[in-house]
Amino acid sequence: MIVLDASLIVEWLAEPHPSVSMETFEALLGVPVLVPSHWPLEVSNTLRPNLRMNKLSIEGLHGLIDRLDVFDIRVQPPLEVDEIGPMAQFAVTHDLTTYDAVYVQLALHHRATLATLDRAMRTAAAKLNIALLPAAAS
Repeated sequence: MIVLDASLIVEWLAEPHPSVSMETFEALLGVPVLVPSHWPLEVSNTLRPNLRMNKLSIEGLHGLIDRLDVFDIRVQPPLEVDEIGPMAQFAVTHDLTTYDAVYVQLALHHRATLATLDRAMRTAAAKLNIALLPAAAS
């Protein structure tokens, strides 16, 4: 099981020059890929500037989204109101935004690998003994 951060998938969608190896994405194939409830919004928000500046057409956007179908992406339900306090504390403890803390906590809870390029998330995951993908980030 792998928890997939938006930073990594957006980099993959940025072809033709992705900085993430194909081996990293091949590791995502055939396994459940967990993402928090805000992941679709994060991904679409990173594509928005390309749409606004006409670097990406609506047809191109649909093509990118179709590429996600190769993964077994499972969107986790949003946090409950009573989870706000503990999540905020977890974020402060690990020096993360709450958006990023959700990924780390999801990986911790499911004993999953965390796939991210985000340095702060990688640092927190390493301190919590969470496996990382890619093994080394640039």
